Amino acid sequence: MWVSLHHNNMYLKFLISVILITLLSCSFSKKIKDGEMAYERKQYAVAVVFLENEYPDARNEATKGRKAYLLGQSYYKLQEYTQSVEWFEKAIKHDYGAEALGNFANVSRVLENYEAAISAYQLLKTSTGRNQEFDREILLCRQAIQNKQKKSEYRIEKLFENSSVSDYSPVIYEDDFLVFTSERSESTGKQIYNWTGEKFSDIFIIQKNGSEVKKFDSALNSENNDGTPWFSKDNERMYFTRCFSFGTGDDRCKVMFSRRLNEVWEEPKVLPFVDDKFTYGQPTLVENDSILVFVSDIEEPGGKTDLYYAELLADGTWSAPEKLPSSINTQGNEKFPTGDGDTLYFSSDYLPGFGGYDIFKTYLRKDFTWAPPYNLGYGINSGGDDFSYMVDYKAKTRSGIAEQGYFTSNRSGSGKDGIYKFGKLISVITKVPVDTIPTTETSPLVRSIFVSVRSFTPEFLIS
Repeated sequence: MWVSLHHNNMYLKFLISVILITLLSCSFSKKIKDGEMAYERKQYAVAVVFLENEYPDARNEATKGRKAYLLGQSYYKLQEYTQSVEWFEKAIKHDYGAEALGNFANVSRVLENYEAAISAYQLLKTSTGRNQEFDREILLCRQAIQNKQKKSEYRIEKLFENSSVSDYSPVIYEDDFLVFTSERSESTGKQIYNWTGEKFSDIFIIQKNGSEVKKFDSALNSENNDGTPWFSKDNERMYFTRCFSFGTGDDRCKVMFSRRLNEVWEEPKVLPFVDDKFTYGQPTLVENDSILVFVSDIEEPGGKTDLYYAELLADGTWSAPEKLPSSINTQGNEKFPTGDGDTLYFSSDYLPGFGGYDIFKTYLRKDFTWAPPYNLGYGINSGGDDFSYMVDYKAKTRSGIAEQGYFTSNRSGSGKDGIYKFGKLISVITKVPVDTIPTTETSPLVRSIFVSVRSFTPEFLIS
């Protein structure tokens, strides 16, 4: 009896896998044949189905190690960090090498398993001789352990407790509404995005005090991935990201613009400075709406991302994009800027933090240079990815709370981004760090040494 049921379950699992592979891979003109091909095409939701079927049948240790490593990478891209670290561990056991060990360490940090990460980094030091690089990572892990023990400055609650999809990048609209990005089933079109295995994202709206979630506007949502909106102060101009999919596994993202006339949003257009050779997105406005800050890979197409800005000129045209200084842009990736007057919040995966992307704050000083960024601290930040910080100045007053707002995090390790509400406690006195990082451009080597030696003090890490 048990054997019969087990056989039926195995057959059902196999049948479901075949159906999923067929459905998820049919949108490409060239059919996906195996997990490696799906991974190379950035179809990570498809890749995990193939690879998990291929792994048990791999004939030797090298092949098993490769399958396990690709599963670790694919689950990481899907933000399924628990599964990711398990597959990297298997890849290490199959002797895949330092690459698997490094990724195991990095994902362990994301899961806030800092002791495991430290052990892995120490092994990497011994095996590779890259002492400075891994001493830096070990120091960050040790500081994260210390700073986790401090009393949190924030009260945190999740906005959509039961959401099974990614919800992210909230922005205040007309004081009473929250506009955000989501992969909800109501999204425009019928296609599945093979990176995530979910619908293509759209822009949604909800009342801050709670109401039914609705799509924002049919003129702005398309069958592509749409999201990360930002509004001018008068709510008459809107900027957002649209990622055009060409069936190659790579999406070309662009910053879009729409104007509201007589309560109707016009058909969005691509901003004129956008070049088809690069990817642009996640726009925000600072300095009285005269400066647009956004993310791009202009210096390294298809590679790391930095923050750029363009100025709205008196004649209504935009200046050519310029890169923000090296005090903000690092050797890593900077993403998800959000403006607040002359203050800029953004996320970095390189500046001192707890793992993944952490949220940092900077501001324009009187001499028009940017102040050194500082980490917003544990509670807002975590081992996972934390981004899209937004202060709500119109929020109802709450006892003991000095400041309220929203941000995004995947800290649960569930594989999905969620929107969180925060309240900063009145009893906490925020210490603004002394400007110790130079704002002039320096060489990557000098900057790396400077950051490694001088910047990783607990006082600077958490203000």
